[in-house]
Amino acid sequence: MKKRLSTMMVMVMALGLIFAAGSAWALDAVGDAEMFTLDNAQAIEISNPNGPASVSGSITTTTGYTEKGIVDVGWQVTSNNGFDVSFSGSSVTDTNQANSFPLFTKQDVDATGALVANSFDHLDTAFCVVISAHESIEGTATWGGTSVDPSGDKEHLVLALDQDSATANSPDETIGCVMTDDALSTATVTLYAEGTTATGAQSGNYTATVTCTVTPNEQEN
Repeated sequence: MKKRLSTMMVMVMALGLIFAAGSAWALDAVGDAEMFTLDNAQAIEISNPNGPASVSGSITTTTGYTEKGIVDVGWQVTSNNGFDVSFSGSSVTDTNQANSFPLFTKQDVDATGALVANSFDHLDTAFCVVISAHESIEGTATWGGTSVDPSGDKEHLVLALDQDSATANSPDETIGCVMTDDALSTATVTLYAEGTTATGAQSGNYTATVTCTVTPNEQEN
């Protein structure tokens, strides 16, 4: 009996040592690191915070009929990444044929105030694009001269956007990608339009319609 008890005690002690060894292994910390990734998709919108999408100004004509007038409109772009800007517009020729670019235009009227069919007058038209209130920019913030002396060609203003290889002479070639302000996620695109009158341009209201389009250009790390 004593021999059996001794044998059982040895076995219990051996098991105790095994359990103790197991507890010692459990005290060592182990870990596995995993990287979590979430794709926060880019969002973008454009608005005219000043209200209706129309602006007006006036030209004070003096002797020589070479006075100029400048009007401007600003669009606010809201996005959480970069964007490219482009423009489009149209007008008509003196005889009411379609142009694929914006031009200050007015239909002629006769001595009774009636519109004259297929007869239009124009002002020499130039544009300037200015980017402001942004975080960074790929190129430069101004295309087409300055805000007080626009010199951008009306046909160059509306050149098609090519994000792979910027179209020569287009606003995008000069400006490139625009990154919005980090705190507000906004940037401002301002278009200045200048009209110059000359002899033969009938008095009255000349209009030009331009559409500003912003296209996402997401920059990733």
